[in-house]
Amino acid sequence: MPERFRPAMIVPPLPRQPFQVTRPRPIVLVVSCWILVANTGVGVIRLVINVVTFNWSSYLAKNVHPFIHNGHHEQVTPAIAIGTVVTGFAIALLFSAIMLLLAFRLREGGGKARIVLTVLVGLELFGLTGPQHVLVYLGVVPDVAAIILSWLPRSNDFFRRVKADRRLHTSRQLP
Repeated sequence: MPERFRPAMIVPPLPRQPFQVTRPRPIVLVVSCWILVANTGVGVIRLVINVVTFNWSSYLAKNVHPFIHNGHHEQVTPAIAIGTVVTGFAIALLFSAIMLLLAFRLREGGGKARIVLTVLVGLELFGLTGPQHVLVYLGVVPDVAAIILSWLPRSNDFFRRVKADRRLHTSRQLP
């Protein structure tokens, strides 16, 4: 290749500095975060206990059966029944991980995390239709309390200021 077509040396850009919250967090927001973490931890412990103590033989005896669907004879196999339960456990564990990540993002002033947590707790409330064990209802109360704490005026002011700080920090970064 001739000398004149050699590409110029590109200087790598300076690394961007990550944004860090330097403002003191309001106590209601810290309490909200730790309520979410504690309740999620209790939910994970409950899930592990359910996995360990699950009665597979009675579940399979009750749910493995033939049935007719649209005129076709179908069969619920043990693999399908077991897969359904394992998938349910996996989804519950994934939901718990998402709740934990969002709780810590909430603590750092993430306004979108607060909105997503509010929607998830709302969906959790809508999932409580029909008769449930009283402990299921009691498991949702801390999440609702945490969401209420995250929407109090002191929390709103903190989110507003962190958003302004984040914008200022981003504007100071080199392109």
